[in-house]
Amino acid sequence: MTIEADIAAVLSTAGIKAFHKAAPQHATTPFTVYTESENDALGTLAGYGGLTRHDYTFQSWGGNAQSAISMRDAVAAAIDAADELQPYRLPGGESAFDDATNEHMAPCAFSLWARDG
Repeated sequence: MTIEADIAAVLSTAGIKAFHKAAPQHATTPFTVYTESENDALGTLAGYGGLTRHDYTFQSWGGNAQSAISMRDAVAAAIDAADELQPYRLPGGESAFDDATNEHMAPCAFSLWARDG
């Protein structure tokens, strides 16, 4: 499985509506969009170490600030509990309000490790 499939499985099992990269145009909140911001292969003195670190941002959207925050907290709890992803919490950034959609967003971010191959 890919890291994206692993994330989707973890979030789905937790009952979280999530989309990779972008939500469909008419998706109803609350939902989470997750995107990879960076990745880096583990290097050792012997060369490539077989693991890759993937940094992901999870933007949780809701009709009000509390809904977005509750979704973010549920996402963070699900990822934190997913031992297979080997999560490490990163600074998540600032919450925001989107005037165009009248929706609130609360982010969180994680480094996740995946064995290649």
